Amino acid sequence: MWPKCLIILLISWIDGNIRISLQLLYNKGVKVSDIISLVGKKQKAFFEFVSAFEFFKQFKGSFLIGEVIWQGYFNKSYGFLPLYINPNYMSGRWSALAQLLTWARTNSGTILANTYPLLPASWQDGNVPKFTHVAVMPREIYGYAHCVNNQGLVVLRNPWLLPQIYTLKVDESTGFNSQSVGLSAVSLYPENRIYGQNLHYGSDLTFTVAPYETVVLTIGSGYNLNGIPTVGNSIGGKIQTNITQSSATTDLTVSLQATIDTNSPQTKLLVVMEGTAALADPTYQLLVNGVPATVQVISSENGWNSTGLAEREHWKFLQVNLTSVHSVISLQQLQLAANCTKVSIWAWATKSGSGTPSFPNSLPSPEFINLDAVLLGEFQR
Repeated sequence: MWPKCLIILLISWIDGNIRISLQLLYNKGVKVSDIISLVGKKQKAFFEFVSAFEFFKQFKGSFLIGEVIWQGYFNKSYGFLPLYINPNYMSGRWSALAQLLTWARTNSGTILANTYPLLPASWQDGNVPKFTHVAVMPREIYGYAHCVNNQGLVVLRNPWLLPQIYTLKVDESTGFNSQSVGLSAVSLYPENRIYGQNLHYGSDLTFTVAPYETVVLTIGSGYNLNGIPTVGNSIGGKIQTNITQSSATTDLTVSLQATIDTNSPQTKLLVVMEGTAALADPTYQLLVNGVPATVQVISSENGWNSTGLAEREHWKFLQVNLTSVHSVISLQQLQLAANCTKVSIWAWATKSGSGTPSFPNSLPSPEFINLDAVLLGEFQR
């Protein structure tokens, strides 16, 4: 039986390239649109996925402004942004959506002028794959750069829980020319941070992108940076862990004991199970500070899947909110389904977003901001 879906197809001929725009919303991890967009930029056939978001009751949680930003205006300079909205979900959120659309219109001159794909590391040096529905996108940072008259907007996404270091080149690969001097890089989303100062043509800007983070940077001159923290003081360094016991049997029955110390406003314990087919709920005993944990189960089998294609990745999360600055974790006899190929255990730090940052041209903050993550253990068959 086909899932509920919405497909939009547009075909145009632009600069000798066929552009095929269609919406196939796949809200279970790395976006299908990102795979197609980055590959298409190299293959001359632009399969442009159009933004759409509609929320089911079981997905009521954070307002995914980042998803709308990512899909709608940074994917290869296309100005078509349809919104499919469940009004029951939007109470208190209409203002943020209006700010997002106003921002997109205000910045359309830059976004629609030039687009430079920033490929994940595994796809660089001529290794971009051909179009295929069986490919799995690497868990590496990727994005798009837009630049007009040495004033740039850059969007980057880290599609995985591991904080990753990225180097952005200020040169023709991101749209800058040899006249670029005295530049600063400041994030407009998810919050204001200084990423670099005194940049010029040829500079390498190296920084950390937080877990699951989408970051939008403005790069230009004449910015007032007073009172804005650096990225190094904003993300990372939020969690300290100590593993006291860790083991796994050949049939992937896992046990782990650890302590987690955090200075983050919000910290979660996350058990990530991955497999080749839908995963059954595991059995386990999980204590936090000696008390049975309240566990939320999140599965890739729920929510949107309107592609109609066979799924190549399946996952299930066990998520626990840690309410103490010091937590003693005891996970015993985690017995996984036979088709589970890998399990990883993480401490994940976040904080709540709030309103719109004060720096000019900023986007409204998401409802939570990712800060840090530490891997406690990883096991695979």
